[in-house]
Order: sequence, then structure tokens, then C-alpha cells
Amino acid sequence: MPWPAAEPNVTAPQLCATPSGFHPCACVHEVASGTRVEERVDPESGARSVALHHPDGSSRMLDECPYTRPSGPRQDGAAPTDPCSLGWAHAAPLEAFFYPSPPIHEFSATYTVPDSPAVTASNILYYWIGLQDRQSTDNPVIQPVLSFVPGSSADNWYFESWNCCPAGHKIKSTSVAVTGPGERLLAKMSRDPSGLYTINSTNAQGQSSILISDDTNSAIVRTWDWADIVLETYAISDCQQYSSGGEMAFEGMQLLDASGDPISSTWTYSPYINGKYLPPAEAAAFAACCDGRFSVAWPDAIMEQNGDRSRARETAKAVVAEAE
Repeated sequence: MPWPAAEPNVTAPQLCATPSGFHPCACVHEVASGTRVEERVDPESGARSVALHHPDGSSRMLDECPYTRPSGPRQDGAAPTDPCSLGWAHAAPLEAFFYPSPPIHEFSATYTVPDSPAVTASNILYYWIGLQDRQSTDNPVIQPVLSFVPGSSADNWYFESWNCCPAGHKIKSTSVAVTGPGERLLAKMSRDPSGLYTINSTNAQGQSSILISDDTNSAIVRTWDWADIVLETYAISDCQQYSSGGEMAFEGMQLLDASGDPISSTWTYSPYINGKYLPPAEAAAFAACCDGRFSVAWPDAIMEQNGDRSRARETAKAVVAEAE
């Protein structure tokens, strides 16, 4: 999968699967929980960099990632003719987004961990709510992410906070453990009076993965005005590599403006495959594959797959017929 280099003499990097897309592995960093990520711009050269301010008082500087990120959604892979054939590298079978008129100062939800996949191979599942700046061509996003990554922990689940992409880097804070299906987790992104956004991913035992984003103060991100609810996946070639039937619940969601008032929301469903957002009929079919269901009944949203795999294909056909 090609990636454009910033300069002719910079070779294409190895790519890693991350929440919100593949990214050069050399520009993905883990930091201690509580780290403040400050993006900087040199006033003379315009060069970008990142200062990582760790909770122990130490700091570390990162020069700009030497690889140019695409300016829009990835389009380098073709979607299968039949979305239910699966076998793609990267996709979001279940996604909804919302563009509010006031800037978002807080977005929170309680996650309920779904059942683990019946088949574990190289399949990766990322469940998250997130905030983006829809005016930015850099596609920035902050996210509390529930991850299913085979071999990553005793039960393959963990929870952590992400910030993409100050100076082209992806920063994540140290993860906290997840005991398994049914555990309730707290996800919260909130703005303080100085403009900093804290991304807080807290497990049922009260352990937190915290990242503090300073992107808005650098003016690279003007405002977080795009809300997402997403199941993002990598290397799914079989229905049994999705959750094996339990519901993934995003409950008690809150979107608040600068005054702390609730923001009314109307969600748009928009799955994608290999960076390509699908037309309505194909999108509906893809969401319904493997008996997939996704409903947003504010303030809750429910995702489910493999509730009854024998009905998956008929469900997909019915959804396509209705969309057409």
C-alpha cells in the first residue's frame, strides 16, 4: 500500500494499523498516561513539531513526521464488488457522524465491551467515539478507543486514548486493561478554559489512559466540530472475526457546547472500505453483512454482529432492496 514521501529521497515507510487508518509505524508513539501533546509551528519556517510534556515533568521533542499524509479519505484500495465477500485490509462497517453548528466542548459515552470474536487471526477491531475538525485537510481526530488486537493482552482487549496527528504523528497514551465482555468503560473528551482537550479512557476499576491535546491552541486544529461513532476493522476475512454476537453499546452519550448545554444531534450512517465511502445501497449492504446492526437512538447507540449468522445474507439483501 503506497504512501507518498515528503521528499524524493525519503523511502516509503512500513505502515501500522491504527485507529482512523494506516500510519507510518515510525510516527506512532506511546506515551505515559497524563502526557500533554503540544503541536508547535515555527513562525519563520512554518515547520511543525511536537512537544511531549510528560506527567513526571520531563519533555521530549519530535520533529515533523517525514511522510506526507493524504489530504482526504484514503482512496488507494478498491471496495469489493460484493461487500459481504469481505477480505479487505481496512474498513468501517458501522460508522455514524454528525456535524454540529456549535463547537463541541465535551463528548462522552459509557462503552459496554462486546463478546470477543470466535476466530482470532490478524483481525483487529477498534470501537470509538471521536472528534474531528471538518475544516482541516490534515484529518485530525481525538479518540478514546476500545481495541481488540490478538496477542496484545491476556484477553486481547484494552482501552487507550489517541491523538491524530500533530506534526504528522499519532500519539497514544499507555493503555489500561479490560477484563472482557460486559465490562463498562468511560470514554470522555472535554475542553478546559485554556483550550486544552483531555481524552480520558477509564476502565471499570477506575484506571485511566489520559492524553491531553494541545492541537487547538496551536491553531492547526481550529475547532472540534465533527462527532463520530465507529467500529473500525483491519484484516476481516470471515464473519467470525467480528464480535461473536454480543452487543457493543455506547450509552448515555453527551455532546455539550461551550456553555455546557446539550447539542442536538442528527446522525448520518457512512461505512467505508479501504478508504472509500460507499454509495447508499452498498453501504447498507456492508453494514448488514454478518447480521450487522447499528442503531443510534440518542443518547444510546448499539452495534451488533453475528447475532444470527444464518440470516446475514438475507438481511443484507433486504437492506439493499430497501435502499434502492
